[in-house]
Amino acid sequence: MSHLIVTLLMVDTTDNVTVNDLNVWLRDNGGGFLNFFGHHRPKHVAPGPAAPWGGYKAANVDVWGGVLNTLDGRPIRSHIARMPWREPDCVQLLMQAEEDMYFHLWMIRQRQMDLYTPEEETGRLGWH
Repeated sequence: MSHLIVTLLMVDTTDNVTVNDLNVWLRDNGGGFLNFFGHHRPKHVAPGPAAPWGGYKAANVDVWGGVLNTLDGRPIRSHIARMPWREPDCVQLLMQAEEDMYFHLWMIRQRQMDLYTPEEETGRLGWH
C-alpha cells in the first residue's frame, strides 16, 4: 500500500534543470512529479499552470511541488541528496505524509539530507 506525500522543493534559480532530471526519476521511481511554482517560468519548463509569487518582487528561489504516491520517502530524499546541484546548500525539501500534522524539513549538508524538524516517528513512511 502506498501513501500520499505532499512535497515542496525549494532550489536556487540556477538548479531548475536538475529538478527536471529529478522529475524523470520521480516518474519512474517516486510515484509522481513536481510542478513549478514561481515568479518567472524558466524557458525549459513545459507550459502549464503556475501560481506566481505574491508581493512586488521576484523571489530568489524557485519552488516545485506535488503530491507523490509512494510507500517510503527515504529513496526520494537519498536521490535528491546525490543529484548534481549547483547550489546544494539552497536545496530545501518539505514533505508531509497524509497522516502527519506538519511538514518535515530536510536540507542538504555535506551531500546528505539532514532533518531539521522534530523527529516524530510516523511508523510507516520511513522518515528516519
